[in-house]
Amino acid sequence: VQFEKVTTVSGIALQGEGNSWNNYIKKFSLSYSLTENGDFADGQIFNGAENNTEVVYRWFSYPINALRIKIIPLALGPNDHMCLRIELFGCLSNALEEIGMESQIILDTQISLSTYSNGGISQARMYYGTGNLYSNNDKEQYIEIDLIHLMSISGVAIKGVDKDVKNVVQSYLVYLGTKDNLNKELVGEYPGNFQSGYFPVLSILNTTKVGSQIKIVRKNMSTTDTSYMAVEIYGKRQICGDVFIPVFAEMSSKHECTIMDAYIDSPFTWCALSNDSKPYIIIELNQVSAISGINVQGDSNSDSWVTEYQIWYGVVKYKMKNDMSLYIGSKGRIFPYTINWFSRLYLAKYIKVMPKLWNNKCCMRIHVRGCTKPLDAPAQLNTSDENKKLVLSWKEPDSPVPILKYKINVQSLKPYNSSFFFFNTTETVYTNITIEVDFHAAIFNISVDAVYDEDYFVQGESMPHYSKPISPPAPTYEVLKYFDNYTEVFECQFYSVSDINGPVSFYEIIIAYENTSSLNMETLTLKNQSTAESLNLTYFLAAKFSSNNFTSSSLKFYEGLETVKNLNARLPTLKKLFLYIRAVINMKDNLFSNLTYYGNASMLTIDRKTLPINNLKFDKRHGHIIALVKGPSNTKIYEVVAMKINMSTLIKNATSTYKDFKVYETADYNEPYIAASFNAFMYEKYSNFVL
Repeated sequence: VQFEKVTTVSGIALQGEGNSWNNYIKKFSLSYSLTENGDFADGQIFNGAENNTEVVYRWFSYPINALRIKIIPLALGPNDHMCLRIELFGCLSNALEEIGMESQIILDTQISLSTYSNGGISQARMYYGTGNLYSNNDKEQYIEIDLIHLMSISGVAIKGVDKDVKNVVQSYLVYLGTKDNLNKELVGEYPGNFQSGYFPVLSILNTTKVGSQIKIVRKNMSTTDTSYMAVEIYGKRQICGDVFIPVFAEMSSKHECTIMDAYIDSPFTWCALSNDSKPYIIIELNQVSAISGINVQGDSNSDSWVTEYQIWYGVVKYKMKNDMSLYIGSKGRIFPYTINWFSRLYLAKYIKVMPKLWNNKCCMRIHVRGCTKPLDAPAQLNTSDENKKLVLSWKEPDSPVPILKYKINVQSLKPYNSSFFFFNTTETVYTNITIEVDFHAAIFNISVDAVYDEDYFVQGESMPHYSKPISPPAPTYEVLKYFDNYTEVFECQFYSVSDINGPVSFYEIIIAYENTSSLNMETLTLKNQSTAESLNLTYFLAAKFSSNNFTSSSLKFYEGLETVKNLNARLPTLKKLFLYIRAVINMKDNLFSNLTYYGNASMLTIDRKTLPINNLKFDKRHGHIIALVKGPSNTKIYEVVAMKINMSTLIKNATSTYKDFKVYETADYNEPYIAASFNAFMYEKYSNFVL
C-alpha cells in the first residue's frame, strides 16, 4: 500500500475471504518504507486471522511514519490460499472528520434542498436512507447545509441510490462561504459517480477556504432523465476544534483500562461493568477552557458501543450543568468516530459523559474538543488621574467565550506615609471605569480580571501607576516693617501649608542675593552660608524648621552686620535679598525623591539710609549743634541719645547694641541715655538745636 504522503500508522485490521472456502492468513510480517523506491525496514511478525470471517486488530507498539506498507503472508489457512482484506489505522495530515450528515449531527433544519428535488431531506444523508433523492435533468439539483460554525472543509463524498442503476451525478460544484456570499464562493468542480450509485466517491478539496455554509450543486449527470445524490461532508471546526488531553478521569466503573488510555483510535477502550446501572465518565482538563464538542467511538475489539449519551459540564466539579441535549453516539465497531459539536461553546474544566443507550456493552473511546489555548485576561490597561478621579480603560480579551464581567482591583500606598494603605474592588461590564480617589502622590497597583464565570476568572497583570501630587497652597509669609527701639526691623512671619499630599516633614528658608526664579527650586541642592560663599553660590540654606515647630514662625532682620534671630546667617546692612520658603515631604523609600513645593520670592532691602540719621557739627559760638533729619511719616517721637564715654574703651554703635536706654542720672560710662525727647509735630522747631 502506498499513501499520497508520509503518514503515521498505528495499527491494522485484517479479515479472510469471508465465504465457505476458509481462505485466510494465519501469520504475516509487516514492513514499511519512507520513500517511494527505497528499501523496506525489517518487518515485524504478527498473528493473523483465526477463521475465515472474523476481523482481527493488530496494534503496533509504537506508531510508525511510512509512505509505503508491505504485508507478506507467512502462514495460511487450511486451503493454502492467500486471501486478505485489510484496513490501516493512523493519522492523516488532512484528517477526514465527518461533519454529520449520516450521523444526524447536522439537523434536518440545517439542510436545504433544491425546489424540485424529490425524496426528502433524510435521503440526502449518506447511508442514512436509500439515497433516493433525485431531480429531473431539466431542474436544478443541489444540497445546501448550514454548518452553523466556521469550518474548513477537507472532503465531500457523494453517492447515488442504493440500487444497481446508473442515474448518477458524474460531476458537481462545491461552494463554501457565508449565507450572504455563498453563491459567489466557488471552491471547484469535482468528479462524482461513473458506476452504480451505491459506490460512494470521495473527493479531497485541498482548499484554504472556510465558511459556515456549503452547497453541493449537480453539474453533469449520466442519463437524460433523473439523477440521485446523497452526500457526506468532512472537515474541521476552525474555532475551538482542538483535542484536549485529559489530566484525570473518574469513572462509575472500569474494566481493563482507564479513560486516560481510551482515546479515539486507541487500541484500548473504557467499558462499564455489567452491573453498572448508571455508567458515567468525568473527564478533568488541565485548565478551564472553552469546549466545543465531543468525539465518541466504540470498542476496538468487540461489537460494543454507546448509541446515545448526555453531557454535563462545569468549572467546579460539584456544580456541573446538564446541557439538556441527547447526542448520537457510535454506529459500529470499526466505524469512524462520531463527533458532536455543541450548540455553543461551554466553559468547563470538568465534562461528564452519561451513556443512555448502548449496543451489547457500554464501551467508549472519547475525545473532548475545544480551545486548548488558555483564556485571556484583559490587555492594554491604560490609566490616568484627573480631578480626584482614577480613569481606567482596557482592551477586551480575544477569547472565544463571552466575559461575564470585569473585576478591577486597586491597591494603593503612599511613599511618605507607611501607615497609609488603600484597597478597593469594583466590578463592571464595560471596558472602562472611573474611580473616585481622595488622595494624591500615591503609588497604585491596578489589575483588571476577566470574570468568565462566578467560579472562574483570569487575573490580569498588575500595572503600577503614580498619582501626581496636587499643588498645595504655596508656603505663605507676611513681611512686617517697623521700628523697635530706634532700630528698623523687617520681620517675616511664616505659616504652615496644607498637607493635601501628605504631612510636611520640614521647612527650609532660602536666601539668595539675586532672583533665582529660573532655577528649579524643587531639586535645588542647598549649602550653608559659608560653604555657599566658598563655592560662589548666590543662594544658601538660612534656616530649617521641623513641621511641628513651624506654625507661625518668624525671622527678624535688624540693621547692622549681625546674626539674625532664628537664622543661620550674617547679613550686611546694605543688601537686597530674595527670600524663599520650601516645604519638603520625605519619602519612606528610595523609589521616589522627596516631594517639595515652594512659594514665590519676596524681595527685602535692608538699608540704614532709611533711618533718621543725624548730623553733628561744632560751632564756636553755640557749641555742639544737632541737625536732625526728618524721619518717616509714621515717626511719632524724636529722641536724642547720648553717652558718657571712657576714651580708653571701644565705642560701639549704640543703636545696634542696646535696645533699652537709661536717663542721664542713672546712666554709667559707656551706657547710652536719652538726652532729649519731643513729639514729631515739634520737628520744625527742634530740627536744629544745641546739645
